[in-house]
Amino acid sequence: MVHFTAEEKTAITTTWAKVNVEETGGEALGRLLVVYPWTQRFFDSFGNLSSASAILGNPKVKAHGKKVLTSFGDAVKNLDNQKGYINAIWSKVSIDQTGAEALGRLLIVYPWTSRFFDHFGDLSSAKSVMGNAKVQGHGAKVLTSFGDAVKNMDNLKGTFAKLSELHCDKLHVDPENFKLLGNILLICLTEHFGKDFTPEIQAAWQKLEADVANALAHKYL
Repeated sequence: MVHFTAEEKTAITTTWAKVNVEETGGEALGRLLVVYPWTQRFFDSFGNLSSASAILGNPKVKAHGKKVLTSFGDAVKNLDNQKGYINAIWSKVSIDQTGAEALGRLLIVYPWTSRFFDHFGDLSSAKSVMGNAKVQGHGAKVLTSFGDAVKNMDNLKGTFAKLSELHCDKLHVDPENFKLLGNILLICLTEHFGKDFTPEIQAAWQKLEADVANALAHKYL
């Protein structure tokens, strides 16, 4: 289920009403730049980012953080539009291309997952993985199944009941892999759609991917 319940909406809007956008936005972006310093390369025009104190005191960081969180506020105002956000992107997704890329990246970034695909042939390098026809074919198959989630957002457990049973009882796939693939798919979508993949669209997709992962892991519980 990708839509929010009445209780969830109330909790979100009640919390958001208490958020100081300027203060929290500046702090959130500042912490991002401090904790994950490689993200600073996108903000080289912001001046001194040489230390935690410099970052958190930087007026450009504060202003941009406020801007980012203001955009996030649009998602809070449009909690009922989650399905629309998802469908708007899904209608533009190339199943073959994105499916192959997502599965290929999964096997490269998390190489231990390749043990479930030892019959796929050469997976010895990033180049061989991304060029592997079986990886490409199975990636398209996986993303086609994900399309069932888009069509059945209100009944994900029922939609993926058989797949959950297959992965649990026969394939013995670690359910954590479902989350990893969801994260990889999110990266692919962000790369493909760029600025069109707005914060509110990302929020909707992340919730759907988390719900799909939970549905696939249901048999394990």
